[in-house]
Amino acid sequence: MSISRAVPPWWSFFLFPALLLCVDRCFGAFASQHFIPARKLETALGVRAADVVVTGDSRMAAAFVSQSFGTGWRAGTGFAPRVADMSLGGVGLAGQVVAVRRFFERGGTARLVLLGTVPEALKYEPADPDNWIGNEAITIWWSHATDAKVHFNEESSNPRTFDARFRFTMYRVSTLASLRSLLWFRAQRLQDSLLQKDRMPSNAFGEVDEMRALEARWVAQGLEASRAGVAAWTLSPWVCELRRVVDDHRARLIVAELPMPSSYRPVRESGLGQELRTRLPTDFCGRNVPWVDLSTLPGLTDADFSDGLHVGHGGAELVSQLLGLRTAVLSPPRE
Repeated sequence: MSISRAVPPWWSFFLFPALLLCVDRCFGAFASQHFIPARKLETALGVRAADVVVTGDSRMAAAFVSQSFGTGWRAGTGFAPRVADMSLGGVGLAGQVVAVRRFFERGGTARLVLLGTVPEALKYEPADPDNWIGNEAITIWWSHATDAKVHFNEESSNPRTFDARFRFTMYRVSTLASLRSLLWFRAQRLQDSLLQKDRMPSNAFGEVDEMRALEARWVAQGLEASRAGVAAWTLSPWVCELRRVVDDHRARLIVAELPMPSSYRPVRESGLGQELRTRLPTDFCGRNVPWVDLSTLPGLTDADFSDGLHVGHGGAELVSQLLGLRTAVLSPPRE
């Protein structure tokens, strides 16, 4: 009797989905060991009961030096802080909030959650699931089904909203789909190696020329938003989601405005920029929030921004020490 006759034909309907599920699970296990946000989460969870959970994009990741932060903190409290660093390069506000939420869901606790940012980065931007690639993929990989209502808060009858929610849902069901860019990145790196492609000057966050272009784009966007005026500026709903997550886990939220090079000064000093820096500390989703202003620091110059956007190690030590000192006094006492 042949094998084809021994195996019922209808088994093929179950064999392919089972094989696909197995591959998806194996890829998920691989991603847990090699995906930067996953590795950073596991490191952060080494400090289960943290004094401070640090979050923010690449600007915070570059500016935060744990040892210097601890030096500043000890000067204010007399003891060393327990810090869980969840700052991630290449991740927008939604991904930052999802990562902090994941920290708490995995059993971590904290007294403070420290968000390092600039006010302009808290603006609402339309979401597109196809753009969540690279580190940004955690926005889907660690998502909840209910996040669709936060990402796409327009009327569900809107065809574009329906389409975005559908793609969000489809990407969520498969690790291969949500982390597809992880495979692309490795394939691209292998291709560049085989072709012996010349590498441009780069750092931990990407090519230096790309970082300079990104800084110029953020300045242009900030000035464009300022011309549109305060009435056209809307706070991201993920700000309120962060506030809810922090409150639900009985922590205290602190916002630190990070320094930027002098090219960003027209954005900060524009009418909108001044309005945001006046309003947000007192109306952060309806309530005030402790606001640590490190936007201009004596001794920090454009030369400290090696790629035009991120502070180098020397500048980061200065920022982190002041950040530790100024957040320590805002921390509730240890129980």
